[in-house]
Amino acid sequence: MISIKYDYNFIAGVRSNEFNFLNDYKIELHLVIDDISEYDQRVAFARIDYLMYNIIDNAIFIPDNDDIGLMIDISEIGYVPISLPSETIVDQIIQVVLVNKLNLLLDDKVQIFESDISSLRGGYVKYSYKLFDDDIEYDKKILGYDTAKWWNNNSPLYYNKDNNAKIIDFNEARSWKLLDLSWESDIDTDDKHDIPAHNNIIRVDFNA
Repeated sequence: MISIKYDYNFIAGVRSNEFNFLNDYKIELHLVIDDISEYDQRVAFARIDYLMYNIIDNAIFIPDNDDIGLMIDISEIGYVPISLPSETIVDQIIQVVLVNKLNLLLDDKVQIFESDISSLRGGYVKYSYKLFDDDIEYDKKILGYDTAKWWNNNSPLYYNKDNNAKIIDFNEARSWKLLDLSWESDIDTDDKHDIPAHNNIIRVDFNA
């Protein structure tokens, strides 16, 4: 088993309780990799990169109130509208949602067991989040159980499936297959392709 620390910096906007601001975030992901192929390792980190670079970086976080008009307005000015399960959007909510979504899209090939988040507006106070069995019920109070919510399923979608169909245009990549990021066991040998190595790993522990 290998333990890896993986860092991301991203800038995102927040529209919450009538407050509107941009914030600079840093999230550190602590992951463990068990016995999977090198191909699946590359797929796993490419999926993380897709979510963090293509969606979360350049996003505006909004409360999950199904305000389709607001989401359309945000997309029309070049940002990605991301709904979160809270009227008050703080660093810890973003952290719990991202870790939950990332673990789901990794399909147990790789697991995030701990993370730290900090932000400019939060004074770079670091919030640590460790996944223990005791935390599951607390997490579900925030996340809920509805798999139609984007943070509760393993697809690359970042909108809620039960929203108006007009917002499907926000994200054309509706499956990992369309992104060429299927797991090795789900594709034919002839369909395998080169996946670039990731460059955010800053520490690897082969003795985890």
